[in-house]
Amino acid sequence: MDRRTFLRGVPLAAVPLAGCSGSGDGGGGDPATTTASPEPTATASPEPTVTTGTATVPDDGDDEETATTATTTAEMEPQGSVTVLVGPGGNLRFEPEFFVLREGGTVTWEWESSGHNIRVSEKPDGVNWAGSPQPPRRTFDAGYTYDWSFENAGDYAYYCGPHQDFGMTAAFRVEPFP
Repeated sequence: MDRRTFLRGVPLAAVPLAGCSGSGDGGGGDPATTTASPEPTATASPEPTVTTGTATVPDDGDDEETATTATTTAEMEPQGSVTVLVGPGGNLRFEPEFFVLREGGTVTWEWESSGHNIRVSEKPDGVNWAGSPQPPRRTFDAGYTYDWSFENAGDYAYYCGPHQDFGMTAAFRVEPFP
């Protein structure tokens, strides 16, 4: 999820405003208090769920955003190695958010922004992958890299601990290698 999509879904009162407010007469105003007149906010439509075929997110007419296309697992060839960008462009996301890895393949996570980690939410039974180095609240900064080779076929899902509630989640499938 990019910052613009996130902010569309946040109520205006939850967004801190820069500067200070006051009565404007130079006295009596509380500099720690900010006010804003209510403005209509746009609500982001839910992102599509990829199932079969190719799903396209329609362009909402905003010149700064373009339509994107998601590819399904049926169209993805298993890769021997995949690089995942963590927080690309300062966005709270992993890129790619989904991929297919060949059994025995390696994933390299590269941090492009700071304050992120990888926590595992789904993995096959018996797999000891726990995400980025522990303890669980530890985060890493831009420039950090983390590698892991996946020997067991199955579905895997992970998230960034500090940013899971903002949609910073991803998943991948490991498929047997003939």
